[in-house]
Amino acid sequence: MLETNINSDISPDFHTARTVIGTAAAQVVTTPMPNALKGVQLKAGPTNTGIVYVGKSGLTAGSAAATDGLPLQAGEGLFIPIKDVSKVFAIGSAAAQDLYWLVV
Repeated sequence: MLETNINSDISPDFHTARTVIGTAAAQVVTTPMPNALKGVQLKAGPTNTGIVYVGKSGLTAGSAAATDGLPLQAGEGLFIPIKDVSKVFAIGSAAAQDLYWLVV
């Protein structure tokens, strides 16, 4: 059974927003953010018509195996345990794809 330590496992705050992802790789969280305590939760918009790929700077959208990001279809989500959320990038297989995020 997984136990929760309230002193280290619970974040004192969180931040949320939506980033519109295009066909060029871009930072997901562009607003200055205090260091994340746990990471960032991502969720592809439920009405997206394309795939959002998530990864590091320089990622591609299903075109090169060595650099393709992790694909998220409409409504799919992902948690990335990372302190520096500015290192998370995304690219869409089509223009104007929504990617919602929550930094904890």
